[in-house]
Amino acid sequence: MKKRKVKQEMQELLNKGMGKSEIYKKYQDNGLPEKKLALMVTALPDPFLCQKYEKMNNLLILIMFVQASIAALIGFNTGALLGGHNIILFGLISIAVPVLFIIGFYRYSLTAYNAFLILGIIQFPRLFKDIGQVPVFTTLVVVFSILSMGYVWFLKSRLYPDSGLFGVKKNGGKYFQLTQ
Repeated sequence: MKKRKVKQEMQELLNKGMGKSEIYKKYQDNGLPEKKLALMVTALPDPFLCQKYEKMNNLLILIMFVQASIAALIGFNTGALLGGHNIILFGLISIAVPVLFIIGFYRYSLTAYNAFLILGIIQFPRLFKDIGQVPVFTTLVVVFSILSMGYVWFLKSRLYPDSGLFGVKKNGGKYFQLTQ
Protein backbone atom coordinates (compact mmCIF):
# COMPACT_ATOMS: atom_id res chain seq x y z
CA MET A 1 0.00 0.00 0.00
CA LYS A 2 1.32 3.44 -0.88
CA LYS A 3 2.36 5.82 1.88
CA ARG A 4 -0.03 8.55 0.74
CA LYS A 5 -3.00 6.18 0.73
CA VAL A 6 -2.10 4.92 4.20
CA LYS A 7 -1.93 8.51 5.49
CA GLN A 8 -5.34 9.27 3.97
CA GLU A 9 -6.85 6.19 5.60
CA MET A 10 -5.29 7.11 8.94
CA GLN A 11 -6.65 10.67 8.70
CA GLU A 12 -10.13 9.34 7.89
CA LEU A 13 -10.01 7.08 10.94
CA LEU A 14 -8.88 9.99 13.12
CA ASN A 15 -11.67 12.17 11.71
CA LYS A 16 -14.19 9.45 12.60
CA GLY A 17 -13.06 9.59 16.23
CA MET A 18 -10.51 6.78 16.50
CA GLY A 19 -7.60 7.64 18.80
CA LYS A 20 -4.04 7.91 17.56
CA SER A 21 -2.91 5.00 19.73
CA GLU A 22 -5.65 2.80 18.21
CA ILE A 23 -4.61 3.86 14.70
CA TYR A 24 -0.99 3.05 15.55
CA LYS A 25 -1.95 -0.42 16.81
CA LYS A 26 -4.11 -1.07 13.75
CA TYR A 27 -1.28 -0.34 11.30
CA GLN A 28 1.51 -1.87 13.37
CA ASP A 29 1.46 -5.12 11.40
CA ASN A 30 1.44 -3.48 7.94
CA GLY A 31 5.18 -3.87 7.43
CA LEU A 32 6.06 -0.25 8.14
CA PRO A 33 9.02 0.34 10.44
CA GLU A 34 7.90 1.24 13.95
CA LYS A 35 9.56 4.68 13.95
CA LYS A 36 8.14 5.62 10.53
CA LEU A 37 4.65 4.50 11.53
CA ALA A 38 4.87 6.47 14.78
CA LEU A 39 5.94 9.57 12.87
CA MET A 40 3.10 9.16 10.35
CA VAL A 41 0.50 8.85 13.10
CA THR A 42 1.97 11.72 15.13
CA ALA A 43 1.92 14.02 12.08
CA LEU A 44 -1.82 13.57 11.60
CA PRO A 45 -3.68 16.76 12.50
CA ASP A 46 -6.21 15.95 15.21
CA PRO A 47 -9.54 17.61 14.26
CA PHE A 48 -10.43 18.24 17.91
CA LEU A 49 -7.10 19.97 18.65
CA CYS A 50 -7.24 21.90 15.37
CA GLN A 51 -10.66 23.23 16.29
CA LYS A 52 -9.61 23.96 19.87
CA TYR A 53 -6.55 25.99 18.80
CA GLU A 54 -8.00 27.45 15.59
CA LYS A 55 -7.90 31.05 16.83
CA MET A 56 -4.29 30.72 17.92
CA ASN A 57 -3.38 29.23 14.55
CA ASN A 58 -5.22 32.04 12.75
CA LEU A 59 -3.20 34.56 14.78
CA LEU A 60 -0.03 32.78 13.66
CA ILE A 61 -1.18 32.99 10.04
CA LEU A 62 -1.86 36.71 10.50
CA ILE A 63 1.63 37.23 11.95
CA MET A 64 3.13 35.36 9.00
CA PHE A 65 1.06 37.46 6.59
CA VAL A 66 2.46 40.64 8.15
CA GLN A 67 5.96 39.17 7.97
CA ALA A 68 5.41 38.24 4.30
CA SER A 69 4.22 41.79 3.57
CA ILE A 70 7.30 43.30 5.19
CA ALA A 71 9.52 40.83 3.32
CA ALA A 72 7.82 41.78 0.04
CA LEU A 73 8.41 45.49 0.68
CA ILE A 74 12.06 44.85 1.46
CA GLY A 75 12.40 42.60 -1.60
CA PHE A 76 10.75 45.12 -3.92
CA ASN A 77 12.93 47.89 -2.49
CA THR A 78 16.09 45.83 -3.00
CA GLY A 79 15.01 45.01 -6.54
CA ALA A 80 14.30 48.66 -7.26
CA LEU A 81 17.79 49.61 -6.13
CA LEU A 82 19.25 47.08 -8.56
CA GLY A 83 16.94 48.20 -11.38
CA GLY A 84 15.40 46.40 -14.33
CA HIS A 85 13.23 43.32 -13.81
CA ASN A 86 14.80 42.75 -10.43
CA ILE A 87 11.89 44.47 -8.68
CA ILE A 88 9.50 41.62 -9.43
CA LEU A 89 12.13 38.90 -9.02
CA PHE A 90 13.32 40.02 -5.60
CA GLY A 91 9.77 40.71 -4.43
CA LEU A 92 8.58 37.22 -5.35
CA ILE A 93 11.64 35.50 -3.95
CA SER A 94 11.32 37.34 -0.64
CA ILE A 95 7.69 36.33 -0.09
CA ALA A 96 8.02 32.70 -1.23
CA VAL A 97 9.08 31.23 2.11
CA PRO A 98 6.57 33.12 4.28
CA VAL A 99 3.75 32.17 1.89
CA LEU A 100 4.77 28.50 2.07
CA PHE A 101 4.65 28.75 5.87
CA ILE A 102 1.20 30.35 5.70
CA ILE A 103 -0.04 27.44 3.56
CA GLY A 104 1.53 24.90 5.93
CA PHE A 105 0.08 26.54 9.04
CA TYR A 106 -3.33 26.79 7.37
CA ARG A 107 -3.23 23.03 6.71
CA TYR A 108 -1.96 22.31 10.24
CA SER A 109 1.12 20.62 8.81
CA LEU A 110 3.58 19.36 11.41
CA THR A 111 6.34 19.79 8.84
CA ALA A 112 5.60 23.52 8.57
CA TYR A 113 5.85 24.03 12.33
CA ASN A 114 9.11 22.04 12.52
CA ALA A 115 10.61 23.78 9.49
CA PHE A 116 9.80 27.21 10.95
CA LEU A 117 11.50 26.30 14.22
CA ILE A 118 14.55 24.78 12.56
CA LEU A 119 15.00 27.74 10.20
CA GLY A 120 14.56 30.12 13.12
CA ILE A 121 17.23 28.32 15.12
CA ILE A 122 19.62 28.25 12.16
CA GLN A 123 19.15 31.95 11.40
CA PHE A 124 19.23 33.14 15.01
CA PRO A 125 23.01 33.84 15.18
CA ARG A 126 22.80 35.93 11.99
CA LEU A 127 20.38 38.32 13.70
CA PHE A 128 23.21 39.71 15.80
CA LYS A 129 25.53 40.71 12.95
CA ASP A 130 24.25 44.34 12.85
CA ILE A 131 23.94 44.84 16.61
CA GLY A 132 26.74 47.43 16.68
CA GLN A 133 25.43 49.46 13.73
CA VAL A 134 21.68 49.48 14.42
CA PRO A 135 21.15 48.29 18.02
CA VAL A 136 17.50 49.32 18.43
CA PHE A 137 16.30 47.73 15.17
CA THR A 138 18.40 44.60 15.76
CA THR A 139 17.01 44.26 19.28
CA LEU A 140 13.46 44.52 17.96
CA VAL A 141 14.16 41.88 15.31
CA VAL A 142 15.71 39.55 17.91
CA VAL A 143 12.76 40.00 20.29
CA PHE A 144 10.25 39.42 17.47
CA SER A 145 12.13 36.29 16.37
CA ILE A 146 12.24 34.89 19.89
CA LEU A 147 8.55 35.59 20.45
CA SER A 148 7.49 34.12 17.10
CA MET A 149 9.60 30.98 17.60
CA GLY A 150 8.22 30.60 21.12
CA TYR A 151 4.67 31.03 19.88
CA VAL A 152 5.15 28.45 17.10
CA TRP A 153 6.73 26.02 19.59
CA PHE A 154 3.84 26.55 22.02
CA LEU A 155 1.19 26.05 19.33
CA LYS A 156 2.99 23.03 17.86
CA SER A 157 3.22 21.41 21.29
CA ARG A 158 -0.53 21.88 21.73
CA LEU A 159 -1.52 20.63 18.28
CA TYR A 160 0.96 17.73 18.26
CA PRO A 161 1.56 16.74 21.90
CA ASP A 162 3.32 13.50 20.91
CA SER A 163 5.90 15.19 18.72
CA GLY A 164 9.29 16.52 19.70
CA LEU A 165 11.39 18.77 17.50
CA PHE A 166 13.17 15.92 15.75
CA GLY A 167 10.72 13.06 15.99
CA VAL A 168 8.15 11.24 18.05
CA LYS A 169 8.29 11.26 21.84
CA LYS A 170 8.70 7.89 23.48
CA ASN A 171 7.03 6.75 26.67
CA GLY A 172 9.02 4.13 28.55
CA GLY A 173 11.12 3.32 25.47
CA LYS A 174 8.05 2.58 23.36
CA TYR A 175 6.23 4.62 20.80
CA PHE A 176 2.74 5.56 21.29
CA GLN A 177 0.82 7.38 22.35
CA LEU A 178 0.61 9.63 25.31
CA THR A 179 -2.69 11.17 24.19
CA GLN A 180 -5.92 9.72 22.95
